[in-house]
Amino acid sequence: MEIQDYKEISRGALASSFSLYIKEWGMTIRNCTWFQKDGRSWLSFPSRPYEDAEGKKKYFSFILLDDKVKIKFENAVREELKKLEKLEKHESPTDEAPDYFDSEEAPF
Repeated sequence: MEIQDYKEISRGALASSFSLYIKEWGMTIRNCTWFQKDGRSWLSFPSRPYEDAEGKKKYFSFILLDDKVKIKFENAVREELKKLEKLEKHESPTDEAPDYFDSEEAPF
């Protein structure tokens, strides 16, 4: 996995945007965003805004991962950001992937 087109934003919890290139899949995911707030950090995949029935702004994500896979993927992105020294050193993974998740099943 490689981070490309990195742009620091630092607007509220929104820290940056970038593309993710996954060589093993020959795939680039554009318009990913990274959020940081209160010592936590998380990845958001490309999405589009919409209003729910009550007029509240929400986001529809174009990519969904199962929870266990998302944790592993997010941790891999976090490590790539650390390599770029774009992530604060005190931040740590949100959760560890379960032992039964075989890292050879996915290229991250």
